Amino acid sequence: MDLPEISIIVPVFNEAACLPDLFASLEAQRRIRFELILCDGGSTDKTIAEAEAPGGSFLFLPFAAM
Repeated sequence: MDLPEISIIVPVFNEAACLPDLFASLEAQRRIRFELILCDGGSTDKTIAEAEAPGGSFLFLPFAAM
């Protein structure tokens, strides 16, 4: 497995509606290998469910872990 070229760290808080656009934009980036790290600030909407939906490889840090 190749290591990622860059790490993308995105703080999120109640951003469920924006995550599909984020994932689509990142998926379009074919020239680089990257890892996506989502740092949730204690979202009360469906942010966690949206983050888990793509089934991709990412690190999700919930509020308690920060």
